[in-house]
Amino acid sequence: MVGATEPPRPRGRQHIAAAIREELSEVTELEAWRLGLGRSRADTIAQIGELYVADGLLPPGLSESMLCR
Repeated sequence: MVGATEPPRPRGRQHIAAAIREELSEVTELEAWRLGLGRSRADTIAQIGELYVADGLLPPGLSESMLCR
């Protein structure tokens, strides 16, 4: 079709993280990856805590302000 536009192609996580870093220079690489995955800091802290518990350890004392900074 003439004049038809293609739908946007899916972008990989690496591309998304790089685009975040390009637009927001204050964002660290680790934080850009977390954002690119669509994970909140609270979700990430909960998942880290679950890994510790699975290994028989107490969860670390992480807070949202400590994560990815």
